[in-house]
Amino acid sequence: METVKRRDGGTYEQAMMLCPTARSFEFRRPLELASLRAGDVIVDFPSGGSYLRPYLDEICPRAICHPVEHVPTYIENDGTILKGSWHHLPFGDQSVDVVLTLAAIHHVLSGREAFYRECHRVLRGDGRLIIADVEAGTSVDAFLSEFVGRYSHEGHEA
Repeated sequence: METVKRRDGGTYEQAMMLCPTARSFEFRRPLELASLRAGDVIVDFPSGGSYLRPYLDEICPRAICHPVEHVPTYIENDGTILKGSWHHLPFGDQSVDVVLTLAAIHHVLSGREAFYRECHRVLRGDGRLIIADVEAGTSVDAFLSEFVGRYSHEGHEA
């Protein structure tokens, strides 16, 4: 599975602390559309710094959220974030109601099938995989590919 290196947790965390509500709509909207129920087990992967948690607490406070990440800096900074990857989510078979991946799968350049198989393994029979991401050819795609790609020291390859 070929993935592009994601930003390290330090610089991204700084940006989120400076502008904590900058991505509010982006974080809130997939959760609103997910038809969440009390007691649902939700996997947020990759979770970064577990930024969805406050929105989930507001939208469905009795859901159970498991943030999962593969960038070590995020895991080291927050003991509630579990270690996982695009080809391994740390959950038993059919133990999860929702897997949500937000603004990340566009970084998986090949081998997405392994992630889909892993989601199928952990999701219950009526479980849902929710993918919220940037559509190719949109103004958001252009901003990330052109502006962020050019002016961020870490670039943006997707």
